Amino acid sequence: MDPQEAKPTLSGTAEKPEPSTKSTVNILSTVYHRNPGENPITLETNMRHELVSDEQPYQRRCRVGEEWEPLDFGWLAPKDGPLDVGSIHIVNEEGKFLQKQPTPEQRAKTEAKILEIRVTPDNCCWGYFLIAPGQPFYNYPTQPKDLQIRCQKGIARFTITVFPK
Repeated sequence: MDPQEAKPTLSGTAEKPEPSTKSTVNILSTVYHRNPGENPITLETNMRHELVSDEQPYQRRCRVGEEWEPLDFGWLAPKDGPLDVGSIHIVNEEGKFLQKQPTPEQRAKTEAKILEIRVTPDNCCWGYFLIAPGQPFYNYPTQPKDLQIRCQKGIARFTITVFPK
């Protein structure tokens, strides 16, 4: 049944559902794990998060080298105002080859372009997240200004999308 169709109620009259009045972020993911000779294990997750703000998400393609840099949250983190960062989604864009069959050297060079994200409250690092080439990362930071990013080896391309609270 189409969610916008009228639904019968106990009184027999039909009511049309109210359209959502809030912006949302929806994530659907399926993870498969398979050992040779065994059936795969499947994990499916669906998440829907209502946002407080109707502000546009901020998205940017970036490059980062081996030095730590703060993450850029665009207009959702103004210098003179409160943060409106709700969640971040980062995709390591490395591993998308221009030729069909990369050489072993090209493959090894790309596989080394692992992104690291760290949390540095008061200049004290207390955690890392790794993002391998071609992989995504999604999280809700409690202190977004404390997040920094770097590439373990060389320069890596990534896309960051920041959703408002």
